[in-house]
Amino acid sequence: MSRLVSVSLFLLLAAQSLMAQPPGQPSENRRRAEVLKRFDADKDGRLNSAERKKAMAWLKENRDKLPPVARRPERGGAGGGRGGPARDVRTRVNRVADRFDEDKNGKLDREERGRARKALESEGDGGRGRRGGRGGRGRRGPGGRGFGGDARPPMDPHKVAKDSVKHYPDNGLYDLGVLRTVFIDFEDEDWAEQLAAFYHSDVEVPATVTVDGQRLEEVGIAYRGNSSYFGVSGKKKSLNLRIDAVRDGQNLKGYRTLNLLNGHSDPSYLRAVMFTRIAREYMPAHHANLVKVVINGESFGIYANVQQFNRDYLRDFYGTRGGVRWKIPAGAGAPLGHGRVETMEDLERAFDLKTGSAGEDDWKALQSLAGALREGEDEASIAQVLDIDETLWFIALDNVLMDGDGYVSRASDYNIYRDSKGRFHFLHHDSNETFKSGGGGPGSRSYPRDERLSPLFGVEGGDRVLIRRLLSVPHLRARYLAHVKTLVDEWLDWDGVLGPLFAAHHELIESEVRRDDKGLYGYEAFMGSLEGAGDGGAPVGRGRSTPVRRFVESRREYLVGHPTMRGPWPTIEDVRLADGAADEALALRVTVGGDVPVDKVILYTAEKDNTPFERTELKKTATGAWVGSLPAPQKGRLRWYIEARATEAGRAAFHPRRAEGSPRERRR
Repeated sequence: MSRLVSVSLFLLLAAQSLMAQPPGQPSENRRRAEVLKRFDADKDGRLNSAERKKAMAWLKENRDKLPPVARRPERGGAGGGRGGPARDVRTRVNRVADRFDEDKNGKLDREERGRARKALESEGDGGRGRRGGRGGRGRRGPGGRGFGGDARPPMDPHKVAKDSVKHYPDNGLYDLGVLRTVFIDFEDEDWAEQLAAFYHSDVEVPATVTVDGQRLEEVGIAYRGNSSYFGVSGKKKSLNLRIDAVRDGQNLKGYRTLNLLNGHSDPSYLRAVMFTRIAREYMPAHHANLVKVVINGESFGIYANVQQFNRDYLRDFYGTRGGVRWKIPAGAGAPLGHGRVETMEDLERAFDLKTGSAGEDDWKALQSLAGALREGEDEASIAQVLDIDETLWFIALDNVLMDGDGYVSRASDYNIYRDSKGRFHFLHHDSNETFKSGGGGPGSRSYPRDERLSPLFGVEGGDRVLIRRLLSVPHLRARYLAHVKTLVDEWLDWDGVLGPLFAAHHELIESEVRRDDKGLYGYEAFMGSLEGAGDGGAPVGRGRSTPVRRFVESRREYLVGHPTMRGPWPTIEDVRLADGAADEALALRVTVGGDVPVDKVILYTAEKDNTPFERTELKKTATGAWVGSLPAPQKGRLRWYIEARATEAGRAAFHPRRAEGSPRERRR
């Protein structure tokens, strides 16, 4: 449940059972769960208009009987990270909308927003933080861009009319090959000041959004992010657009929320788009592409359009809208790795619930998972509640592409999903800090070079419990290193693979960046962001950003030469299935190679999605081949893959190479 223009679900805190609770202030998540339990008649995890009206009426009648909302105690975290002041571990939401919705119509009109804004400003800094002002131009860089611009003279604002842009009605929202324009029209000229005043509150500023000629009314707009907000002095801040904020069922090409990222710390605009593009080949990862944003007729240039981690995400990647979602916010203190989640209050402080509610069994399951990982529970038990192969891909992608703001680097800023079958999935969150050094882990100068760059960073000690626990199992470490090798072989090739992909996206937006008067780093930085220019770096703030090519080539060189990666590997040379009927088991024959002895060849099969794969060891023949049989699907399809395990060498090979990330299928 995120913000509503009017009354967020959090503000509908009232539920009869709350008044029966013992003295003390109930937590946000428990109160939200109680509201859903009482008023969510259709059990879809949210309140529709009719349900909201009933809840509002009950709240109005019982307002004076309810205890106040508990504010969690402030906890120190990562000191604010890049570009921001020291902040609490979670993104707190200042709940103010209900106080000013005087006509109780479910939204704040202009006058009501004005009163809310004045109240916030009188109560504090109005959410503006130490930097960023009220969303105005602020401190200017050399190019008038407000932050790290190049030396060109200031340009006039670029005006764009709705009838001047190309429409793409037949292309999906996240089509990587098109650059569509998102028009945002606010009713007030001081929209930036309003967004800044309501930053981290439950008030969204309404606007009309037009995309491909489709007009969407009363969309809720809010500033989002931390460093992308506090580290930017101009108006070009990251935006969250909630399409169905007021109008239930309203969507844009099947999606209810847009996250538009302003390119902070990324003069190429491409890091989040390319990281998720690669990650989706191996595991669920946000859809993302590039868009042009026009606000009140004035171009704000290029943004990365990154999918929201919500029920639409679950629909796309898991085929369901059910399950429970959490985010581990920056500065949360690696809650999985420490024994600080013993009580419900500990859990709610450390794990930011993103679904409308979670049952007690969900919280207990999360607590149990943390304990099992810390205490070294056996692999078979963990596999029942954790998608292990997907998690190994999660770690490998983070490490190889060096996400400076994710699990490997900070042990925070990632997502957790518990599906309807009770299995947990670890998923990436923001990806704009990838393809470069930095952060608290790989690339950080706080670690020796060989340790911070190592594919096994975090195995020895530390609080990355997923890494420490899973990679302590020899065959899982071998599987993980095989995944690292696959990523290196398939992607860390600038001339043959990544270079052309980056260049195609670069070309797609080059003309827009050239005439952008609000870009954070300017055209010079953009042009040098891939291959380098002049001294080889793109100016970013006070420093320079490593060109992507230099990162890719140096990262490949380092990983290929690392002791855990160099030398011989086993290979799977051939996999053959005998002919047979769809309802018959098929004879399977596997031929392995390489300069290391293989002592096991294993067939993995799974009939249902999101369930553990079953293992069957193949038998070695006198000729050196490995044989067995592939069962027929009981119904629908059977997913399967092969592992050749060289235990003594601590290495493995897979067919297909992506293992559970892209297994073979047999259909009935």
